[in-house]
Amino acid sequence: MAPGCEVPPAVILVREPTALTPLCGIPLLQRTFLTLHTLGVQEVCILTSEQMEAIRATFGDGRHLGLRIRLVNPAEEAHVLPLPQRRVLVLEGNTLWDERLLRLLCQQDGSVVVIDSESENTCVWEQQ
Repeated sequence: MAPGCEVPPAVILVREPTALTPLCGIPLLQRTFLTLHTLGVQEVCILTSEQMEAIRATFGDGRHLGLRIRLVNPAEEAHVLPLPQRRVLVLEGNTLWDERLLRLLCQQDGSVVVIDSESENTCVWEQQ
């Protein structure tokens, strides 16, 4: 990141178990963590309900990855989200993110939305 740029915390939406699917031996979610760490992100909040225990068992609090990972069940703890007081990077957890794209997003001053036009899933969060 450029000197003087504040790196926003990340919120990762994990709605399905595919976030823990290994790609060349490394789960997609871990690949996202590693990319975020490279960009200077220090705080990650994971919104999940069904995958909470599997993520906790796999990644713990994130210290070994150089991150502070917090797991939040949005149905029970929406009040602890880092929104809207400051800028936040919101990502899907079951996606392979290119570091160049995330770097550009982290450098933006305003709101930016990236949409996969080929995706069949049009909802941001589905509460059950």
